[in-house]
Amino acid sequence: MRKTYALILFALMAVASCEKYDDSSIRNDIQKLDERVSALEKWQGEVNRNITSLQTIVEALNGRDYVTDVTEIKDDEGYTVGYNVHFNKGGSKAITFNVKDPSIHIPVIGVKAGPDGIYYWTLDGEWMLDGAGERIKASASDGTTPKLKIENGYWLVSYDNGKTWKKLGATASDGKDGADGADGKNGKDGVDGKDGIDGKDGKDGITPKLKIEDEYWFVSYDDGKTWVKIGAATHPGADGADGKTPELKVENGFWFASYDNGKTWEKIGPATSPDSGSGACIFKNVIVSDSYVTFVLADGTSFALPVGEELSISFTRLDSGVLTPNSKSIIRYKVTSPSKRIDIEVIGSPDLTAEIDADDSSNKTGSIKACTGETVGSQPKVVVLVSNGSKVIMKSIHFEKGGLEINDNSSRTVDYKGGTVSLEFLTNIEYDVVISDNAKAWIRRLDSRSLTKHTLQFAVSENSGEERTGTITIQSRSGSQKIVYTIIQKGICSLTLPEGNEYMPCGGTLTSQYPPDDPSNGLDKMVDGNTNTSFKISGKSSFDLIWEGNEAKSFKKYYLHFGPNSDTRPDEIDLFGSNDGVAWDHLTRIKGGRIFLLNSEFPTSAQFKFIKLRINNTGNAETITIAEFHLIGRSEEYSTFDDVVSNGSSFTKTASTPMGKHYANKHV
Repeated sequence: MRKTYALILFALMAVASCEKYDDSSIRNDIQKLDERVSALEKWQGEVNRNITSLQTIVEALNGRDYVTDVTEIKDDEGYTVGYNVHFNKGGSKAITFNVKDPSIHIPVIGVKAGPDGIYYWTLDGEWMLDGAGERIKASASDGTTPKLKIENGYWLVSYDNGKTWKKLGATASDGKDGADGADGKNGKDGVDGKDGIDGKDGKDGITPKLKIEDEYWFVSYDDGKTWVKIGAATHPGADGADGKTPELKVENGFWFASYDNGKTWEKIGPATSPDSGSGACIFKNVIVSDSYVTFVLADGTSFALPVGEELSISFTRLDSGVLTPNSKSIIRYKVTSPSKRIDIEVIGSPDLTAEIDADDSSNKTGSIKACTGETVGSQPKVVVLVSNGSKVIMKSIHFEKGGLEINDNSSRTVDYKGGTVSLEFLTNIEYDVVISDNAKAWIRRLDSRSLTKHTLQFAVSENSGEERTGTITIQSRSGSQKIVYTIIQKGICSLTLPEGNEYMPCGGTLTSQYPPDDPSNGLDKMVDGNTNTSFKISGKSSFDLIWEGNEAKSFKKYYLHFGPNSDTRPDEIDLFGSNDGVAWDHLTRIKGGRIFLLNSEFPTSAQFKFIKLRINNTGNAETITIAEFHLIGRSEEYSTFDDVVSNGSSFTKTASTPMGKHYANKHV
């Protein structure tokens, strides 16, 4: 075929200089040859795929396999040109038939049971033989797939996967070209000479036939009129070779067959013939019924495989499959069944409802929607029932119950300087983060991609004013589940004490709700052991002092000194304890307008991390002065409560004035 191309191209070059030469006919011939080569190459691939499909059918016959599904293969114009057949064991195979181009001739490949009951490959109705002259098994598990191709106008077959090829038959030679007509004389425009007489067409390509007789292979090149012995059909001493699957290919206009997986190829005949009919080379038809699928081969042989009772369903989740109250989950389903229509029902567990939304009337594909109510049980699920009329299968779709839990405590306290706060929680649901409106100006979420999955970080701005509180809520997208964190940021007035200090039982931070009147007289004046220095706040009816220890402790005593000036003493004091800074236990209340010093037993032996001292002023004093505040009791013993003044410059207890100078000469 490629030699023909070369001759045509040479002829084109020879006439290129002729004036007004019409070469459209030659160009059309080249285009037709191109189209024919493309068609042959396409069908070479389809033939070899069909051989593999036929081998699967043989395996199904031998292995008691059955068909579970059949779908049509359509061309661009909507015509059915084959089927996709799904076998229970053999998987899916494509079967194609009905060659449209009647000029394409393809050798007829088939299978036939031998005397031993084993299926063997046939070529044009006769047994295929390998190089040893043995019949070739069509079993996929131990067989060889013969390959066919065309080369130089001959069919070639290979039994070793294309490594070696064997010629199966020759094609007739082309007829000679007719002589060219003489050119006419040139006129003004020049008169073309008469066309030469066309050469005679060559004979049609030959399709060889094979047969076995008296344990020998014979081949015929004249449609069975005469036969030539070509080799033994059985291998001496052999115990039955493994089956081989022939492979076909087209090369240079000829079919070739390979019986060794393409290692060698044997030419078996021309690939074109004007009388090739429909061109069906392996499969002629596939007939589908409710009980059987019948495969009709090109030589008329047919096989019927049962349609299996297998029924299956598969699911594809469109979301995480985690359910929370008042939420939904959607699952796609696909039913595999040879039946044209199936019935499907769903049943939800008591905590949810389920419904089917099929894509069409066959009910084979669609969606399952599961919806929850106010509560979700520990094991939510949907039971799916599928029926094809004779069989029912049941499958369960299990969901996870959504959870959202705090991993540690729900409160965080941040220094007035600001910083970073981390919130750790456990969840298996998608969530939103909600910062309370009053805290959006000073709390912002940080990018925490480098941290663990459910650890969120937030930046807290510096606080130049009073102590402030905000909340951060982690909630499910539906809002049905939530956890709330409270963020407490200390005011600008706070003091950190180290471990081993002499005023508190451990290291920690002392914070005032409000800053002092004079920044130079801060909280450090309350823990310096000097009652001549003090912390003062004016204009507040109430304020808190909070001690946050590095660890929870039990306390023996607490010590408070307000100084000698009665105008700066509070009217009421409340003492609270807490372990999270959020929930407070009220421990005691001291009332009296003359309170100026307390050195008292702690009202409980319980351990607390936080101690809050609330100073209440009902209006008697515009300024509150605190000289000392300790959570470790002082060692001094005082004989009175009303008159004992500080151990600074105003301490006046003596032997002659045991009640102090204010009561000198007044005692009995």
